[in-house]
Formats: sequence, C-alpha cells, structure tokens
Amino acid sequence: VSYDLQQRFFIRQRQQGKLVSKLFAVPGFGSECCKADFLHCCDLGITSDWMGSFLFYLQSEKIQGASKLIRCTKLFADIDVWYREHNSEDCVPKLLPTMLREEARALVPCILRLAQKYLDVTKVAELTMLRGCMELQAIYSNLSAGSWNSQHFHAAAHRFLLLNGSLETHFEEDKLFRVKPKGHLLLELARRQSTPSATWTHRGESFGHTVVTLAGRRGGKYSVKAISNSVLRRFMAANELPKLQA
Repeated sequence: VSYDLQQRFFIRQRQQGKLVSKLFAVPGFGSECCKADFLHCCDLGITSDWMGSFLFYLQSEKIQGASKLIRCTKLFADIDVWYREHNSEDCVPKLLPTMLREEARALVPCILRLAQKYLDVTKVAELTMLRGCMELQAIYSNLSAGSWNSQHFHAAAHRFLLLNGSLETHFEEDKLFRVKPKGHLLLELARRQSTPSATWTHRGESFGHTVVTLAGRRGGKYSVKAISNSVLRRFMAANELPKLQA
C-alpha cells in the first residue's frame, strides 16, 4: 500500500471516530511491515467456519438420528476412525453441536474423506462442497517448505473462496455458508507469494505464549515488569537496531 493511500485511510478512520494504532507513528513503520498470520486467518478463521458449516450440513442432511447430539456422535465415529488410522496428535475428543471453533484442529484431510463418503456429486451444492474441501486440502498440503509453490497456493485459495461464495449464495436463506472478512486476508496472504510458514504463529502462540507464561509469575525476578524488560534487552542485544536516516 502506498504511503498516500495509507494516510488517506488513517484520515478516514479518524473521521469515523475509530482509533489508529500508535505504531504507525513510528518512523519507517507502515502497513508493509505487517504480515498476515495463517493461524489466525485460517486455522482460527475461515477453516473453522468452513468445517462448522460442512459438518452441520452432514449431520443435518446425511446422518440418521433422532437428535443433533445423536447425529454428531455418529459423525464423530467416522472422525475417530480417521484419527486412529493416522495416529493424529491433535484430536478433537468429541463432536458436539455447540463446539468452539478453536477445538476444530487437524481435521482438514478428514473432512475431505467425509465429503467423498457422504456427498452426492450429482447435486450441485454437494459437488461444490466436495470441491471446496479439495481446495482447502490443497491449501494446507502446500504449506511445508518442501512442497511450497506460490502459484499453486494462490490458485487454491482463490478457488476455495469462490466456491465458498457460491455456497453462501446457494444457502442464502439458511445462512449456512458465509464468506468472512478473513477470506480477504487469505487472498492478501496468497498474493504476497511468500510462504506463510515464514511469518505464522505456532501453536500456543509459541514464543509469545512462553513470554506471557513467564511474565505471569509473581514476585522476585519473575515479576511481569522484570521479565518483560529482560526479554526486550535480550532482543536488542541479539538484533541490530535499524538506522533511521533524516
């Protein structure tokens, strides 16, 4: 984003009574310094939304049972088989109608199998769901350094969002599928043409989680202020500070 466009955006934000982060007042800091995080964009965003909509459709339309709870239990039996076959570490302990999105992990390959098992490809909506699951799997399969291909990643992300948009239109009355703002973030991430693994945040927020855990301790050298200052000083010692030119 150009400097002029960025400043005009900030002006509009202030005119609308919205806050602008003070980080953007730091010399040399702009939106180009911000990187999209795949974990929050997909794992905790569009992937979880897609899974929730897809699994809800399966238990509602494809699984027999007198209640949602019974149908979810039957559907989880298929998921549990997949877990055991692949010795998955990140397992959802059970499937409930009221599950939180952060509990849906390591299920991307599994929902593709469920789609292949239950969906009827002669029905346009279900064929679209199947293709969406395939594109989502293509996105995740392309994340490792050994398989990374920016063109394939961008194409899969673009197709997935188009399919999701088609399903949103098809199920407009039921509001089963929706394209969320994080879909735009995924497109931005894909267009950067750099592997998401270079800037993503690992499970438990990784380093940030470790620092917060240490800083949360009470008393002595492990006080919040002491730990925070210590981490900052070590970072400054290990990294050369940028030289700002007038």
